[in-house]
Amino acid sequence: MSFDSTYRQRFPLGAGLILLMLLMYGCSKDKPISLSVKEIGLPTHHSIGGVFFISPDVAYAATGQRGSTGSVFKTADGGDSWEEVYTIADNKLYDVFFLDEQRGYACGENMLVIETLNGGESWQRRYLPGQLVEDKQWRILRKIYFFNDSTGYTVGGQNFKGGIVAKTRDCGRNWDYTLLDGEIRGSFFHNEADIIVGAYGSVYYSNDGGSYYHNPDLKNDFFVAIDFIDNNDGLMAGYDGGIYQTCDGGKTWTLRRATNKLLKKRVHFNDIRYVSKSKVYIAGNEGLLMVSDDGGEHWQLIEGFTTLNLHRIFIGDDGSLYLPSDEGRIFTFTP
Repeated sequence: MSFDSTYRQRFPLGAGLILLMLLMYGCSKDKPISLSVKEIGLPTHHSIGGVFFISPDVAYAATGQRGSTGSVFKTADGGDSWEEVYTIADNKLYDVFFLDEQRGYACGENMLVIETLNGGESWQRRYLPGQLVEDKQWRILRKIYFFNDSTGYTVGGQNFKGGIVAKTRDCGRNWDYTLLDGEIRGSFFHNEADIIVGAYGSVYYSNDGGSYYHNPDLKNDFFVAIDFIDNNDGLMAGYDGGIYQTCDGGKTWTLRRATNKLLKKRVHFNDIRYVSKSKVYIAGNEGLLMVSDDGGEHWQLIEGFTTLNLHRIFIGDDGSLYLPSDEGRIFTFTP
């Protein structure tokens, strides 16, 4: 059974769907915005979970298919050509992160974390505790982030109920971890200690990088993406269509878009990112892309350029946005 079909069982659809196009409560009724979008193709038909552009020319992509091959691809010419620099059987890769031109990490199924110290020429496995690998409930690591050449985090889980936050202080050679209720897909790190993670049905906070508490007011959504523009102002997206805004660093949240309702078109969000204090983008399934020009209070639909699912939003140093998708495709544009 697919993720989406399982999720729909937990969040029932109801009788019918409106065809198009007022997706958002509080969303502009103006004509959808048209963008000039470039499509980048990789030599794979697998889904691209994450991309990381070190420069406009050099980038890495984490790809794979559940229960099948996972790969890391590298480009040195802005995406015109790609080389497979790592591959592994039975491990889909979900995310990739680079500290600099040489040192990078990727994560995926079966608690897999890999590291390169030479720009992707070779990769080494960095193992999480063995009991976690053996317990299928925690097996998928979906996001990875490093602050420096020693301290980093990876988060994940699967089957909705099992979530994990793992931290390393020695470049991934050893890991401390916390198990939480609810599969984790969203995360934001203010610093090494102040952390917010979004899970299935819950949002958790930590101010010491080790102990976590949840916000009882946030529920009935799968909180899959979190981003902050400063220490106070942030936005959060739910897979079931909710958009949430905070002005106090995450202590309280205001609902900006209600979760999916009966008799309205359902939307599923996957990522949300600030470009500036006022401009924010949100991406989701079936090519859904929206923009806010007032910091998240109102949203406008961007005219469809694909029907593929958009998994992430990566912002390059030059301001370009990159949207990894299915079937080995990345879409990019400059706001």
